[in-house]
Amino acid sequence: MVISLFKGNRSLLICLILLILSVSAGSVEAVAQRIYKPHSVLSAGSWVKIAVTDPGVYKIDIPFLNKAGFSGSIPSASIRLFGNTGAMLEESCSSKPVDDLEENAVYIQDGGDNLLNGNDYILFYAPGPDKWIKDSVNKRFSHQKNIYSDTSYYFLSAGGSGKRIVSQPPPGPPVAEVSTFDERYFHELDTVNFLSSGKEWYGEEFSDAPGKTLTRTFLIPGTVPVNATVTLVTSCAARSINSPGKFDIAANSQPVLHMDIPFTGAGAYDAFAKELKQSATFSSSTTNLSFSYVYTPGSFNSQAWLNWFEVH
Repeated sequence: MVISLFKGNRSLLICLILLILSVSAGSVEAVAQRIYKPHSVLSAGSWVKIAVTDPGVYKIDIPFLNKAGFSGSIPSASIRLFGNTGAMLEESCSSKPVDDLEENAVYIQDGGDNLLNGNDYILFYAPGPDKWIKDSVNKRFSHQKNIYSDTSYYFLSAGGSGKRIVSQPPPGPPVAEVSTFDERYFHELDTVNFLSSGKEWYGEEFSDAPGKTLTRTFLIPGTVPVNATVTLVTSCAARSINSPGKFDIAANSQPVLHMDIPFTGAGAYDAFAKELKQSATFSSSTTNLSFSYVYTPGSFNSQAWLNWFEVH
């Protein structure tokens, strides 16, 4: 099409080709301008690898350091901790992840002698391998499970001058008493991949087949104030031929959500299963919170799976 359009003006066609090549070369040059670090921080020194599976504040004490190979009194200023949170990298090709480990600020209790010994310790915060994504428009959070690893890692060494958590001045007199706070929790167990393909995995199975169950109960950790507003967001899937399967979900034995999951056909090219995501908001009746999932099969040999649920 392009050749025929410029067939009568060969010089114009050549100019167009040169312009395209020039723009392409400029794009390649722009991409190649990113400057990478000359070497990894792990290329020198002795390092201890620390595994983290959950978010929280972690304590490193002297017995741990001794077991890791540190001996004697260690200059507290020399302690350095590196790690990149452990969450999944962005999938966008335009993202530019950090090309090396970043140093994390730590808190050190050394008794004032600038040496780590006796009952001294190190504290650091780790968000864990999963993360919550903020949705400012809808004023909520949604979880993102790390589908590649259930563990994130940090690297500890002694040498140089470490990064520290900056001390804050003491606050003034309290003006309010806080006894409750907003919390969020998610459960997602990845054990089943329907077609042995793709990155979507599902968790607990519901079935009336021998050795299977149609009911499962999940206890939410922590204490919930009575009459607190609770929001449940959940995703379930079902394989039910020509008749929909149903989930009934109860919070502390009180019904809060009913899900009719669409049926699928029996043809070779029909979807293996159908998925449905729904939410419900209710008031807590007790300080303990649990959810019961009951599946009603829509057809013979029907199966269902819990994908995940969030509690806000």
